[in-house]
Amino acid sequence: MSLLKRVRRSLSEENDFKRYSRYAIGEVVLLVIGVLIALQINNWNQERRNNKIRLEILENLSEEFEMNKEELAFNAEMANGIANSTFILLEMMGPDYERFDPLIVDSLLSVAFLTPNFLPNRGALTDLLNSGKLNYLKSDVLRSYLVSWDAYIDAASEYGNDIEKTMTLIVLPYLFDKVSIRNIDRKYSPGNRALTASPFKVDNRKILNDLSFENMMDDHYYRMTDLIWFYSLLEAEMNDTHDIILEILERDNRKNKAWKLLF
Repeated sequence: MSLLKRVRRSLSEENDFKRYSRYAIGEVVLLVIGVLIALQINNWNQERRNNKIRLEILENLSEEFEMNKEELAFNAEMANGIANSTFILLEMMGPDYERFDPLIVDSLLSVAFLTPNFLPNRGALTDLLNSGKLNYLKSDVLRSYLVSWDAYIDAASEYGNDIEKTMTLIVLPYLFDKVSIRNIDRKYSPGNRALTASPFKVDNRKILNDLSFENMMDDHYYRMTDLIWFYSLLEAEMNDTHDIILEILERDNRKNKAWKLLF
């Protein structure tokens, strides 16, 4: 810097205005270029930090969606099993119930009494929506899908809870003095196989000749078919959202590798 000062002083003393002006302009240009370079480097560093945060968000979301796919597939399979068992029970309804095998009836009842309830992991999504980090995701499409997915989760949870309440508060209490749930549990519930048979002589097949039970099973069957349809919507929405996450994640990973090569 002292050298620049000496040159400037020498040119000024020589009163060489034209040469001094060129030098001064060059000095200003170099200063401006230096500032612009510094700003650009700062922007690059900020972009690297933002990209690191974005990658972490996307990786957490992707992992969460993978787990939720498995959870949804499990519940969808259960809902299909319940619907099938309930449908068969409805076809068996009537006064000639004694022609059916008691073990088959108990088996169908044990499945029909189940209630699927899709409860997905949503920790990463909830943190993203509540922490203000949603803007780190540059894709408007992905942001829209994530907000929609959060609403889908709430709807699925509400619907599943409604089915469970109906079974727990209406259907099962109605059956308490009509069938031996103990005999069903001891044969078809894994945790209850040590139970002995009920001492009460109850023929569970008689419930097939009960109009109220038929109506309950009919309601349960159509709730299951609605739930299966809704689960198919959830699956499509989840797959679309996850595909977008994976696409952006792959692109950002390539960009992150490029940054590492530059710096």
